[in-house]
Amino acid sequence: MCGSDGSLGKSMTKKRIEKKTDMIEVRMPHSKKEAFKAACEAEGITVSHAVRSFVDAYLKRSRRMKIQRITKDVSMTLIRNPIKTTSSLGAVLAATITAIAFSATPSAAENYVAPST
Repeated sequence: MCGSDGSLGKSMTKKRIEKKTDMIEVRMPHSKKEAFKAACEAEGITVSHAVRSFVDAYLKRSRRMKIQRITKDVSMTLIRNPIKTTSSLGAVLAATITAIAFSATPSAAENYVAPST
């Protein structure tokens, strides 16, 4: 439905793509920069695209590693204190399910693809 100002309600608006305005400056030897640029050109991608892809992959890996640490910590707690932790096993199970659900959510860095109409 339209609001009094003619705008669409929140449920009907499309998610906006975040603009790429921030920059990262990296210092490296000129020869390495040129080699990287040439490798990107050979693959048909821009240097910026290659760096963004690396950042996306790094963030995804970082989330997976965090989930693995949480899972390991929970497992070690259960092993060390079986009597104390069996009473709170439901809470541990809920935390594990939450952690798995968190790891399954898409990254905010991933590109938004508008649905075709």
